[in-house]
Amino acid sequence: MKKSISLKQIFVMIAVFLPSLIFAQDKNSKEVSTVKLIQTPRKFENGELKLKAGNYQFEVVNKNIDTEVAFVLRKEKDRESMDLSTALPNSLLKNTLKNGEKGKTGVVELESGQYVYGCPLNGTPIYTITVE
Repeated sequence: MKKSISLKQIFVMIAVFLPSLIFAQDKNSKEVSTVKLIQTPRKFENGELKLKAGNYQFEVVNKNIDTEVAFVLRKEKDRESMDLSTALPNSLLKNTLKNGEKGKTGVVELESGQYVYGCPLNGTPIYTITVE
């Protein structure tokens, strides 16, 4: 004989399992904030930054620079490194940017601490990001 599930049993199952499914989705979802950085000749207009720990995507804009520009984000301890292998995961632009173009990095997770950013192609200073 085949047993059927009653409507009451279905509601009980939903009441028991739905909250845990919703919690699991909230726990795994990551809020991403966008930081817009504007490069002008030999500088970033934004300068030093203070951010909260979290997930970020950096949008870089080439504003009135005749050469192509890039973006590099590193930990403070790698401030002087010229090696791109020291860049944070997902923090590089996919392409260099021509005048008037903009591009985004991947999502970068920043924990409390100090980071630095700059553009080796545009000769910008190295700027500090303090994450609290």
